[in-house]
Amino acid sequence: MIGYKTRTLGSQYRWQSRRKVLNANFASVGFIAFCSVVATIACLLYLWQWTTFFQINFYIQSLEKQTIALKQEIELLEIEKQYLLRPQRIAQLATKNLQMKFPSSQQFQQLSASQDHESTRSE
Repeated sequence: MIGYKTRTLGSQYRWQSRRKVLNANFASVGFIAFCSVVATIACLLYLWQWTTFFQINFYIQSLEKQTIALKQEIELLEIEKQYLLRPQRIAQLATKNLQMKFPSSQQFQQLSASQDHESTRSE
């Protein structure tokens, strides 16, 4: 048996390609890990967007409720303002609290149009 080489473990096929197989496995594991990280980030971004959407939705609803409450309060204040500015009420308060009296007919003086025009020019 001349020219026959004995085989060692290092020269066998499976041991020669082991490094290639391990590199391929690690490459696929790395690719799977990369895809997992990307999928996790995408899921987290979706959840963040979803929670932000609902937070904004709840905020808008609360603002709408506040707007309705403020409109009702404005309506009540307008009604109260109309009540307080009634001429009968003001006249009653003026006579009661300020001791004011209605002017008598003698306190009125009738001016002619020419006198009124002259008085405004002199001022």
